[in-house]
Amino acid sequence: MKQQFEKSIFLSDIHVPFEQTKSLKVVNAFMKWYKPDKIYLLGDIVDFYAISTFDKEPERITSLQADITKARKILSTIREHNAKASILYIEGNHEHRLQKYLWKHPEISSLDALSMTNLLHLDELKITYANQFECVKYHKFLVEHGSVVRQQSAYTARAMLEKRGMSGISGHTHRMGAHYLTNMSGSYAWFENGCLCDLHPEYVVGQPNWMNGFSIGHFRKQGNRFNIEQIPIVDNHASYGEQEF
Repeated sequence: MKQQFEKSIFLSDIHVPFEQTKSLKVVNAFMKWYKPDKIYLLGDIVDFYAISTFDKEPERITSLQADITKARKILSTIREHNAKASILYIEGNHEHRLQKYLWKHPEISSLDALSMTNLLHLDELKITYANQFECVKYHKFLVEHGSVVRQQSAYTARAMLEKRGMSGISGHTHRMGAHYLTNMSGSYAWFENGCLCDLHPEYVVGQPNWMNGFSIGHFRKQGNRFNIEQIPIVDNHASYGEQEF
C-alpha cells in the first residue's frame, strides 16, 4: 500500500559547543529506527559564542573554528544516519550572529567562504539552508526558529499561535509545550520544541527551565492533516510507544 503520510522530525537548539552529547546519541538512535522522510533543523545549531556581544570566557574567544568543525561532524552524523531524508536547516538568532558580525566588518562580508552553507559544507551534505526571514511551510504548517519567549512552558506556543494565526512549530525557548485553539475558522495548534543543548551551561547561573527533547510529525501527502508528537529526553533516555532509546 502506498504511503499516505510523510514522517518528519524537528530538532533545535543544539548550540555547539554547548551540545548535550548524550541527547544527540538518543536522537540519532531514534532516527535510525524512525527513518524520517524530512528533517527540520530549527536553528541555533551553532552558538557562535566567540562573536557574540556578551562577555566571554577568554579561552573560548578563539574557538570558533573548532566549534564549526564540531557542528559539521554532528550534521555529518545526522546525514549518515538519514541518507534518503530531505534536510532543511533554518537559521536561528545565534546563526544570525554571524551575519550581524559581518555587517559590522563589511570589508570581509563579501567572502563566499564565510557563508553558513560554505562554513558547514551544507551542499556536500545535501542540506538546504533557509534564513530566518524566509517563510517555511509544509502544506499549511509553519516551521521556524521562533521569535517569542514567555516565562512558562507552552505560554510561548500560545503567543506564537496568536502572532502567526496558523499552526506551526518553533524552537528558541529550550522548552517543550503545545497550545491548541479552535474558533470559527477552524482548529489550530502550535508546538514549542525542546532543545538538544547542555541543561547546565557555564554561562547560566542556577538551573534554567529548559528541556531536552524533540518532536515528530506525520503529514498527509495529499491535504493538510497532520499529527505532532513531542518526545522529551529524560535521564538520557527517550521513550516512544514500547521503544526506548
